[in-house]
Amino acid sequence: MKKKNIIIILICLIFSSCFLTGCKKQTLTPYEKLTKKEEIKIGVKSDSIPFGYLENGKYKGFDIDVANAVFSKFFELENKKITFTTVTAQDKIMKLNSEEIDFIVAIMSITPQRLEVVDFTSPYFVAGQAIMIKNDSTIKSIQDLNEQNVTVILGTTGEKTLRQLAPNSYINGAKTYDEAFLKIKNGETEAIYGDDSILYGLLLKEKGYKILNKRYTKEYYAIALRKEKGNEIIKNKLNAIIDELQTSGELNKIKQKWIPQTSFLN
Repeated sequence: MKKKNIIIILICLIFSSCFLTGCKKQTLTPYEKLTKKEEIKIGVKSDSIPFGYLENGKYKGFDIDVANAVFSKFFELENKKITFTTVTAQDKIMKLNSEEIDFIVAIMSITPQRLEVVDFTSPYFVAGQAIMIKNDSTIKSIQDLNEQNVTVILGTTGEKTLRQLAPNSYINGAKTYDEAFLKIKNGETEAIYGDDSILYGLLLKEKGYKILNKRYTKEYYAIALRKEKGNEIIKNKLNAIIDELQTSGELNKIKQKWIPQTSFLN
C-alpha cells in the first residue's frame, strides 16, 4: 500500500512540475528530421526525355544524374536509401508540402509564385522557352501563334508566358510532353511552346520537327525543398554541393551526356 502511495506521489510531482515549468515537446529541426530518415524520396519526371524518364522500369536522365550526384554527397557519411518517385507539373508541390517526398528535382524553374510556397536551391541549369513546329510549318515567330492552336503543359510557366506573348492563340493544354507530342503529330495543334531542353528531347523521338531559334525566357531549374523555419542548414549544404559540382566540371559532364545542344548555366 505504501509503495502504491509513493508511485502516486511521484506521478503528481511530475505533473505539477510540468504545470509550473511547462513540459515542452522536443521539436526537431528540418535537418534533424531529414537525417533521421532511412529513405530519402526525390520527386522526378518520368515522361520528359532527356531530363527524367522511365526505361525498363528505371529512372534515367539529366535530373536523375544530378540528384544522384548531389544527394550522394549530401549523405556521404550516412547510410541512406535514395529513391525516386514520379511527379507531374500539377502535383509536385502538393507532394512536397505533404511530405510525401523530400525534394523535387524535376525540371522545376524558380518563379516568384513558387517561392511563396516552396524554397529553392541555387540553379543547376538554365533553359529557355521556345517554339517547336513541323518542318513544313509557316510559323516563324511567337506572333504567328496568334489564331493558332498551340500546346503547352498545363501548370507550367510556359502557359503563363504564352498567354502574355500570344494572347490570341488557342491554348490546347496537355498534362505531359508525351501528350503534347501526340497532339502536334496528329495535327491537333500547330506548335508546342515550352522549355527548349525538353523540346530537344522530343526531337529525338521522330524526324520532321524543328525548334525555332528564338528563346523567349530564361528558366532557372533548381532543387525544391519545403519552405519551413530552420531549413537554412539543408539549403546551404545543397548550395555548397551544387557550387562544388559546377566548379569541378561534373555538372557540365552530366549536361554533355544528356543535352549537348542546349544552353547551360556557366
